[in-house]
Amino acid sequence: MKAIVFDVDGVLVDSLEPHVQFCRDMNEKFKIGLKLPKPGDGKRIAATPMDNFLRRAGFPEAIIPEIMNIYTKTFSKKYFPKPFPGVPELLVALKKEGFALAIATSNFHANVKQALGKSFDLFDAVYDKGSHASKVDAVNDFAKKRGLKKSEMLFVGDTRSDKESARKAGVKFIGVTYGWQLGREKGQLHMQTVRGLLTRLIREKQVSEAKLKRIRVKKTTRKKTTRRK
Repeated sequence: MKAIVFDVDGVLVDSLEPHVQFCRDMNEKFKIGLKLPKPGDGKRIAATPMDNFLRRAGFPEAIIPEIMNIYTKTFSKKYFPKPFPGVPELLVALKKEGFALAIATSNFHANVKQALGKSFDLFDAVYDKGSHASKVDAVNDFAKKRGLKKSEMLFVGDTRSDKESARKAGVKFIGVTYGWQLGREKGQLHMQTVRGLLTRLIREKQVSEAKLKRIRVKKTTRKKTTRRK
């Protein structure tokens, strides 16, 4: 295993409540009268990208473009989501393990860079709202530019759409339950904590290397057997 592609919101950055607060502020600004989730209940309306978040919250379609314009101009300057505790250490540890790291997000570049802070510089590639058509395209482009096989890549996300994107791109998916949508599901590879995620990612690399070593040993054994004949 050589590379990991991360979604950002709900995986690396604790941004659900800031996004719900943005909805509350827009609800008040435009006097729409929506009943929005209380703190801690944001998963009820969570969706990506942000225009879908607004739709699920109940905002009228006609006003969403105007709200999105406000979002792109003000979110990173006013709402300040931060990395989940342990995320900066997770990314440093993965770089030390030799992983290539990429971001594939439907959020905007300014929001991602502000939220990740110094950790932003640890990524080898960043695919954000303005630079790719989909997360599938992002995975494919990263694989092509780094010369990676799909079997050498992982996608880490927190939504059902992330899981579907990984499936379409042909890479293994690891979900986290501390983010926007996914919960604990029987038989699913979903991590409950950042620490657990780090342990799992390193384990995936170790298992991959062990399999590759066994394949090499088998090939060498076959060659020796052929020569004896």
